[in-house]
Amino acid sequence: HAMASLASRRGVDLRFNAPLESMVELSSGGVFAAIGGENPILVHAGKLILSAGAWTNPLLTMLRGRPQLNLDIQSVCWGHYEMPREVATKVPQWFCFRKPDHSRLDGGLYYGFPVEEHELSKARPAVKVGIDYTPDGRAWHPATMRDFDYTPNREVAARIDEHVHEIFGGKARRRELVCSPYTVTPDQDFVLGYLPGHPDVAVFTGGSGRAFKFGPLLGKLLANTITGNKIGEEIAKRFNPARPSVWVGHLEEDELPEVSKHQAHVQHARM
Repeated sequence: HAMASLASRRGVDLRFNAPLESMVELSSGGVFAAIGGENPILVHAGKLILSAGAWTNPLLTMLRGRPQLNLDIQSVCWGHYEMPREVATKVPQWFCFRKPDHSRLDGGLYYGFPVEEHELSKARPAVKVGIDYTPDGRAWHPATMRDFDYTPNREVAARIDEHVHEIFGGKARRRELVCSPYTVTPDQDFVLGYLPGHPDVAVFTGGSGRAFKFGPLLGKLLANTITGNKIGEEIAKRFNPARPSVWVGHLEEDELPEVSKHQAHVQHARM
């Protein structure tokens, strides 16, 4: 929220609940992007940055040649636990590392964050607690977001409850748990830079649930990328979308996942 407020004060036009409907690359340079929502708009951009997390590949099918990246969607569980204000205000950020027990869906890595300011007005403020763990299996690694389940697995939820009880005893109770999609590359590194063969379209993805820690830096790197400023040879190489472990290539339509085919047809029809 703080970063969004700063951006808005500097003239950035922030739009929420405004889906990207289509993208068309122009032979003369630049990209036309159709933005939907309550106030739809057609944008002609010299450069476009696509930062769409787990929705990256379906959106990339809108581009010429339908480029694709090697991304694994992972389901990760977290939630909020309420506790007395005098307890919540003393909670630090913490990490708990212990030996995993995969037979109980216990990845061994738990974390928690201090109470947020907006929670302090409540009788029982809540702190965020989660487990950094994704079990094996298709249910935990869906091919597309169409198959993603935001409902936590009962056994994983029980492990988080147990962890919270170990720390706070009966003082904490669960408010809610949800699952979020993490987008992970085979080498665990971010993807940041221009797509091969698409000189006006840069991407950021592969955040792995930790990109928020580097928000200002990643924003600066992306801004420097599209304005022609150098970002450092080592960083550019490490995060390059063209690296072999990440770049799949340009796919023919009959090679696309079902959801990508659908979106490609929708985009073509609109144009």
